[in-house]
Amino acid sequence: MVKALERDYEVHAAADGEEGLALAHRVQPHLILLDLRMPRVDGLTALARLKAHPQTRAIPVVITSVHGETDLLLEAQRSGAVDQLIKPFTLETLRAVVQRHIRLEMTQSKPVIPRPAVKPGAKAKPVILVIDDEEGIRKLIQRALEPDYTVALAADGREGLAQAQALQPKLIFLDLHLPDWDGLSVLGRLKTDAGTKAIPVVIASVSGETDVLMEGQRSGAVDYLIKPFRIDELRAMAQRHLLIE
Repeated sequence: MVKALERDYEVHAAADGEEGLALAHRVQPHLILLDLRMPRVDGLTALARLKAHPQTRAIPVVITSVHGETDLLLEAQRSGAVDQLIKPFTLETLRAVVQRHIRLEMTQSKPVIPRPAVKPGAKAKPVILVIDDEEGIRKLIQRALEPDYTVALAADGREGLAQAQALQPKLIFLDLHLPDWDGLSVLGRLKTDAGTKAIPVVIASVSGETDVLMEGQRSGAVDYLIKPFRIDELRAMAQRHLLIE
């Protein structure tokens, strides 16, 4: 990976988790590529320590893993990873992921305020509402979409419904597992309310919940995401449904 990137970036390499953590504190990089399988300190532990320390918590982390480690990838997303690379990956894929997140890091938006003021003549960004009780997933989606959209966040169903009614977003990403109401109940309320029934809703869940996903689509969801999802998949889905909408 070093040779593939060092032409365009200053690249520092670490052979294990402890060395990587020390290097992150010393160098303060714009991006970290973190393997989940490492000696001394495993990738999830290293990620948690990076996100718990004030000096490194804001550094975007892309995790790398092999096929079949769905649970680890999902846990990494929950813990704050911004993207994933599945081995074996091509050099083109690696460069594209790095370029995307370096660009986001260098132009990171300020925190979103609902219905921000728009300068005269400027085109307002479409509003996307994310309803998910996991803070790591909410931040992951917000970071991935904010360059092109205004992203509003809700941590439970009640807050999500209130935000949907107030903001009238162009698209809603709705997790099916929420602490107060389940996602299907929230979807049902959205689709029976005259003010929100026309808003397209993409439901999100983990693999193996086929019946729930099918019920969501029968209840009016326009699409679904399986966690852990890829950032390019998320952005393509948002773009597709906003074009349709």
